[in-house]
Amino acid sequence: ERARSSIGWIAGCFAYMALVLVVLFLIRKRRGGHVATAIPYQPVELKNQADEEYSRLEKYIGSHFQEPELTVEQVGRETGINPARIPAILQQKQGMAFKPYLNKVRLTEAKRLLKETDRNITEIAFAVGYNSVPHFNRIFRQEAGASPTEFRWGRKE
Repeated sequence: ERARSSIGWIAGCFAYMALVLVVLFLIRKRRGGHVATAIPYQPVELKNQADEEYSRLEKYIGSHFQEPELTVEQVGRETGINPARIPAILQQKQGMAFKPYLNKVRLTEAKRLLKETDRNITEIAFAVGYNSVPHFNRIFRQEAGASPTEFRWGRKE
C-alpha cells in the first residue's frame, strides 16, 4: 500500500509539473511577441531623396525653360541640388541627361504653340528658350522628324 501511495504521489507530482510547464510555455509564447499589441503612432513621411530631388528639378526646369542660358549649375543653385547629381537624377527618371531633357521640355511647348497659335516660328523659338532660330530648327527636326513649318501644316506628332 505504501508503494501504491508513493506511485500515486509521484504521478501527481509529474502531472502537476506538466501542468506548470504547459502554463509557463503558454505565458512565454504570449510574451514572446506572438500576440501583437497595437501601439498608436504617426508614420513618418519620407520619400526617396531622388524622387524629391526630381520633383524639384521638374518644377524648376518646367517654369524656367524659357531662359536661353539655363545651365545645370543654375538649376543646382536654385534647387539646392548638387549640380553633379542632376544628370544622374534625370538619367534615372527620364533616361536622358540635362540638355536633352531641357530640349524635350522646350520642344514640347514649341509643338503646342505651333498647333495652337499663329505666332511665327522665330517668336516661338525665342519664347521657348532658344536664342538661335537655325539651332531651334535643327533640334526640332531631329526630335519631330519635320521642320517646325511642316509640323504646323500637317506633320503632327
